[in-house]
Amino acid sequence: MAVGKDTLKEYCHAIMETGVQVTLIGAVQPTVCTLGTAEELEQECKTNIDAMAKGGGFMLATGCECISPQAFDNAKRMYDIANEYGTYR
Repeated sequence: MAVGKDTLKEYCHAIMETGVQVTLIGAVQPTVCTLGTAEELEQECKTNIDAMAKGGGFMLATGCECISPQAFDNAKRMYDIANEYGTYR
């Protein structure tokens, strides 16, 4: 089962309701991904990882689609942040 939510608050609620037997995907705010600075994007990613990755079953992504000229660069940055900060061991 995979659950997609749009906000960090919705994800945390889903975790409490479903436990760790669910895969959570998201919840980086699209506005941060498209309009935010590199520092804001990094903080948003780390906040999501800290809140939802415990116990496994989390994939970092945006809460919705991300369309802008810089979207590809920020998607690449999200990938790098996840590899640097959020790798399961």
